[in-house]
Amino acid sequence: MVTDNTKSNQAAWRLLEDTFPDKFFYGCVAHALNLLVKDIFHPSKTKANNPARNPDKVPMYPEGYPFEDLLHFAEECKNLVNFFKKHHVPKARLESLQIEKGHRFLASPCMTRWGSLLKCIQTIYDSLDVLHTVVTERNFAVAARKDEQMTSIIAFVTDESTNSYCEKSLAILAPIDKYLTLFQSKIIKPDSFRKWYTSF
Repeated sequence: MVTDNTKSNQAAWRLLEDTFPDKFFYGCVAHALNLLVKDIFHPSKTKANNPARNPDKVPMYPEGYPFEDLLHFAEECKNLVNFFKKHHVPKARLESLQIEKGHRFLASPCMTRWGSLLKCIQTIYDSLDVLHTVVTERNFAVAARKDEQMTSIIAFVTDESTNSYCEKSLAILAPIDKYLTLFQSKIIKPDSFRKWYTSF
């Protein structure tokens, strides 16, 4: 039986285990895996996004946080997708090249949509070549002289580390997404769960 992970649910498991000792009770593994993604790529608390409670925008992740670079990289990916979503001329140019090359369009990440960060970074990684073409074209470069956001987009796309950060992020996210898909499916064989659980 799968329930939420709250303390009240955990107390219910213990009661039910006494009544049904041959049954297995556990929390939502898909939800736990999504929380794992958040811990790596978006470990912020509510007040971090509230200017009134955090006017200095103090980072909410701990000092020495090992995934700080990936956290900032994920934010840059989100900014990139949002930029093209809101700027129709460069978006049309990008999508024209993506269609020509057989690439998928950029996907927006949303922490409440499980697996969306993987899709976001994967579509950016697949389209790095055409993104580079778009942001280095004369029209884009000229417009960027008066637009700080466009300048940031150029710097992000042309940075040599962007490719390696994509690869690092995908190496973390792909296995998690595999099990997210498994545990969201309607039927999971007990042996499959035990094999996954005991692998840790």
